[in-house]
Amino acid sequence: MSRILKILTAIFLVILALAILGGLVWSNTLYARLHPGEKDFFVPWLAARTFLQYGDNPYSVPAAQRAQVIYYGRLAFEDEDPLRLGIPFPVELFYFPFALVTDYALARSLWMTCLEIALVALAFLSLRLTGWKPARTFLPVLLIFSVLWVYGFLPLNGSRAVIFVALAIVGLLITLREGRDELAGALLVIPFFKPDIAGLLVLFIFWWVI
Repeated sequence: MSRILKILTAIFLVILALAILGGLVWSNTLYARLHPGEKDFFVPWLAARTFLQYGDNPYSVPAAQRAQVIYYGRLAFEDEDPLRLGIPFPVELFYFPFALVTDYALARSLWMTCLEIALVALAFLSLRLTGWKPARTFLPVLLIFSVLWVYGFLPLNGSRAVIFVALAIVGLLITLREGRDELAGALLVIPFFKPDIAGLLVLFIFWWVI
């Protein structure tokens, strides 16, 4: 009987997780349709689609002009953002699975869902890094706060990959502390999503490791 109960519990948890993910994707899609205009996801997503659809260099002028026409409805003026891809191509590969989705709002919704999961994981890993063990009754408050506080909501609202960077850095510090150097080296790649933000910290981590 206990085995059947465990199976039913596992099935219920899977269904619950799928329902939560489905609700997140649905609500994020509605949000993306009502609040277009972000650039942090749009530019690399469209650059990846341009590469997959036409085989064009995602860093080329035609790729940027395509982004301008879709974003502005025309070519950008001199004082406007030219919407050129500015991240290394190995990092751009992370956007390729989302570029397979033709609907921008849905693709952004899936990206935002991954960001929300990353925010929750970041909260748990931060607790592990610091060694703080709050009461279980406080955990829901902590998780809600990790998503809705200003430094969580603003990057989420802008669909910014900096959330993945923060998660990778916390994971990097944990793996270095535990002596898992191979995984630490793999996580060190992700901060190159935003070298202008995490570059200096990565240099300090290199110095510390050496």
